[in-house]
Amino acid sequence: MNAIIGLLMAAPIVGQRPARGLISLGECDRGTYLASKVGEPDGWSFSVSLTGEITTTGPGSTTPDANTLAELAGDPLFANVTASTTTPKTRTEQSLVDAPGGHCAIGSGLNLLIAGRTTLGDARVEHWGVNAVSGDLQLQASQNYVGRDWGGVAFDASSSRLYLIDAISGDIYFGTWSIALGVLPNVLQLYAAYGSYSGAGAPEELCLRYVADGTGQVPSGGALFVYEYLEEFETGTFVKKQSGVVQTSSGKWWNMFGSWGPKILAESASEGGLTVDVRGSVGKTVELTDLKNANVVGSGVVPSAGVVTITVSSPLVIGHVYEAQYIGEIALFPSSFECIARYGLPESTTSGLTFLGRVGEPDAVIGNPHFAIVSNVEVNPAPSTAGALPGIWMMGNFRDSNGIDPIIIDPLDGQGEVVYPIATLAAEGFVYTDGSGYMQMSIPLANDPALVGAILLTQFSTLDLASPSWLKFSEVIGFTIRDQ
Repeated sequence: MNAIIGLLMAAPIVGQRPARGLISLGECDRGTYLASKVGEPDGWSFSVSLTGEITTTGPGSTTPDANTLAELAGDPLFANVTASTTTPKTRTEQSLVDAPGGHCAIGSGLNLLIAGRTTLGDARVEHWGVNAVSGDLQLQASQNYVGRDWGGVAFDASSSRLYLIDAISGDIYFGTWSIALGVLPNVLQLYAAYGSYSGAGAPEELCLRYVADGTGQVPSGGALFVYEYLEEFETGTFVKKQSGVVQTSSGKWWNMFGSWGPKILAESASEGGLTVDVRGSVGKTVELTDLKNANVVGSGVVPSAGVVTITVSSPLVIGHVYEAQYIGEIALFPSSFECIARYGLPESTTSGLTFLGRVGEPDAVIGNPHFAIVSNVEVNPAPSTAGALPGIWMMGNFRDSNGIDPIIIDPLDGQGEVVYPIATLAAEGFVYTDGSGYMQMSIPLANDPALVGAILLTQFSTLDLASPSWLKFSEVIGFTIRDQ
């Protein structure tokens, strides 16, 4: 026990926004990519790790047609593309944005803006691009900004404007920039003060995207969409400045576009379960499919409350991926989740910290250097200042050949289920000024084919000295290690 407490106490407590890791291209604005023009809509992707490492993955060989070549002709990064172009699959480079805040895919090729903070405490923006001939991931331009910490970045190509949100003040700034212009702006202008769009969330947890005109809730002419990082685009505020006046309206990203479809509430489901909750448009019928075998396992009509509970025809299977679609419609970015095992109930500390059932899906693929597990928390009353949340990550053994998991009754208070740990590591966490937060552990997974199919059990805990047991736990989750 003393060793565990020492590990917890060793975690630093700081007031800066944490890095926002593993930002995937599939979660943000999509530009037009070379691969999408030759029949591979997800052929290209970017990811940004917690330490600012950027990885781009391409489809391998491509054969652009004449229309593609003509469209890409104006992009400097694609100046040498020919009909016989071959693009290597993966490139990785290290940025100097040590604490990423957000990113934005731009242009008609593989271009990425990444914004955040450096180890020296200055805000930084970098423009990266992929050369379609060599496949190299190249830094095109960069700019530091003293005294700020960028929590998000967005780009509006129609006005050649770069937008940045400050995680310290919550203020939104803009500057003139484009791929052709090259140099990033060293002087920015205030677009919207934090107080002008109050209610969007605490400054240190805000991100933003630019949304073009003409769809659903989006204000005429396009607008910025400001949202809380932990809410994964679910709700937010449209911010638009007209004639010097900031105008706002509330919005929900998940139903902003009809092509996005319904959203699965993954925290409602677990291995062996018979129901899954799905949020969607009232009156529409949602169909749930097991992608492992392409079988439809259940359906239901979304009621007035906006969430339908779908009863499945057979128990949910760990490692299987389930997808929700509206019947008769095809969502551009359908919602899916990988089924995990769950044991126990999330606990609360005497100081008001509660582990939540929402768990970020672990990308448990062998050889993944950025494998991460995330558990959401909330604190009531909320802290007056944001800060780190020290914790511990407990790794249990694998499920055995008889299907038995290493689960025991909590030996500290005799209540609840906990994983029997074979290893413990310090976990990093953060709590925002609205009381929301998370605990996270990131470690590399060995590139060992023998691990494929194994089910690993893990759990988070945090110190609670006022409790007789001294520790409080999240639920236990189990997940399947995959080869892709």
